[in-house]
Amino acid sequence: MKHLAFATLLQLSLLIFSPFLVAQSSADAFFFRRQAHEGLVLLRNEEGKIPMLNLGPEVPVVVSLGAQGLTPFQEMMRIYTDCRIVSIEYGNPEGPVMLSRVLREHKTVVVAWHNLAAWQALSEKEANNWEAALQLDQTHYQHALVVVIAEEAGLVAFPGLSTSHHLLFSGGETRIHERLAAQVIMGAESCYGRLKKDISAFYLRGNGLRVNGGFRLSYSYPEAVGWAGEDLEFRIDSIVERGIQGKAFPGCQVLIAKEGQVIFDKSYGFHTYEKEIPVSELDLYDLASLTKVIGPLPVLMNMVDEARLNLDAPFASYWPAFYGSDKSQITVREVLAHQAGLVPYISFYKQTLRNNGNFRGRTIKSDSSSAYPTLVYERMYLHKRWHERMLEGVKDTALLPAREYLYSGLSFLIFPDLIGQVTGKSYEEMLSEHFLRPLGASRICYNPRSKTGLENIVPTEYDSVFRKTLVHGYVHDENAAMLGGISGNAGLFANSHDLAKVLQMYLNDGLYGGQRFLSQEVIEEFTSYQYDGNRRGLGFDKPPRDPEEETYLSKLADPSSFGHSGFTGTFFWVDPSKELVVVILSNRVNPSRENRGLYELKIREAIHEVCYTPKTAIWKQ
Repeated sequence: MKHLAFATLLQLSLLIFSPFLVAQSSADAFFFRRQAHEGLVLLRNEEGKIPMLNLGPEVPVVVSLGAQGLTPFQEMMRIYTDCRIVSIEYGNPEGPVMLSRVLREHKTVVVAWHNLAAWQALSEKEANNWEAALQLDQTHYQHALVVVIAEEAGLVAFPGLSTSHHLLFSGGETRIHERLAAQVIMGAESCYGRLKKDISAFYLRGNGLRVNGGFRLSYSYPEAVGWAGEDLEFRIDSIVERGIQGKAFPGCQVLIAKEGQVIFDKSYGFHTYEKEIPVSELDLYDLASLTKVIGPLPVLMNMVDEARLNLDAPFASYWPAFYGSDKSQITVREVLAHQAGLVPYISFYKQTLRNNGNFRGRTIKSDSSSAYPTLVYERMYLHKRWHERMLEGVKDTALLPAREYLYSGLSFLIFPDLIGQVTGKSYEEMLSEHFLRPLGASRICYNPRSKTGLENIVPTEYDSVFRKTLVHGYVHDENAAMLGGISGNAGLFANSHDLAKVLQMYLNDGLYGGQRFLSQEVIEEFTSYQYDGNRRGLGFDKPPRDPEEETYLSKLADPSSFGHSGFTGTFFWVDPSKELVVVILSNRVNPSRENRGLYELKIREAIHEVCYTPKTAIWKQ
């Protein structure tokens, strides 16, 4: 019996103190995370660089020493910002030189020390080489943010205790400890721990600085907000599995954030039905119409904040081409609320095709030139006249008779040019400099094939008419493609993590990462109902005013909530009343846009409903 009792006690201690040695529930993981959080200690912060709030133009470098491959710390840092990853083993004879080069050549460097037992096992010569390199680059090293991934007992072996000016101690070596350390560095979590014993003459029992978190989304478990994690995962897994089995999509990403914490984040399935590449958390999906409210809309909101744009002025005040047309008196507000009487869509690509499906003369060439500068797809370059011709086509299309709600993407073809003319800066520059880069969301981008490998981009449809191939790494929407992939109606690609940062900024009334991006007033204006009989805000979709109206939302969505859907199978919803963000990214148009499984199986509605009807965690009852 004694042996049995000891075995049971051993199993329990393994469950609590080594959570990745055995299978554990969400509740167990959350309990361990709380314990691990208390063990983090900020020992030094001379220049106040922790947390790292200002994400400037330089890409940070995250170095893991004593580690092979990508570490959990680096994985977490990579979610927060598009950083460069370097891993160096202690036994690598070139290791000290590699670290020295990184410290000298880069302004923002985070150095994580792992596996200090391996450090202690180095020969005297190897250790001297490392210490000589640190001494030589001491000035540069002092500016680095240093994280020691170790138990407190192992901290005495750390060689940089007295020289590090920014020093965070993780308190443990599990995956949770590493991820928490990254969240402290990035301002998502607070740090308030204290040393439990003397480490050196410099660091004594009770030492520890406090820094606040909450500046960025943190990553926790459903139990952190009182939800039962196993029930949540089971329900969402079941819905997604139904979608995959029903061929609504080959794979997807689902992310749920509540009260400033990502409590559910999971990738499912594969890029295509051939099941060659599984979906991973940083893979990019074509956002389709989500582009409207993630791309031009925040820039337009900023222009309203700065009094560069008046919502009730004629649209023609900012786009003079509309003067003299039937659109001369429609207002910016009417356009953004889809109340202007614009037709829903013009398939401009059809104007490039003959009846036999071949391209008309002076439309598409296989090589670029000054006359054919616009890349539509591989070996497809569009004549330069088409950009202006498309914008003129919007102007020349007759308005519908009634000024009533009708969703139209036409004005969003114009917005990038309009923004450039009003601000004097290119639309892409405005979006990147003012929003995406400082948000740490620079993986949201146009034309992603120039920024990452195709294996990180989820393909969309097999286009049998225009591009005559599987669309992969290029925008699915034909109009956006004819504008070189950069449009206001479509063209952005993103993963759920980066998209959630923009959405959390909206939820926070314009604040994120310690920076104000937009005023609370402009957020409220754009996310409010605008016209009777119209469920739209300005750009954003909202719950139907009539509760009986069919929609892709949970019926429990609050009237204050807002979001958007995309043709390719993308969706997000933000509910301020619940402090809730929901993101679903899929490629439901693979292999064909005729696939309506996402709609028929009501996948979005079902996942959204789960977020309003969670099972309560046991200890919260």
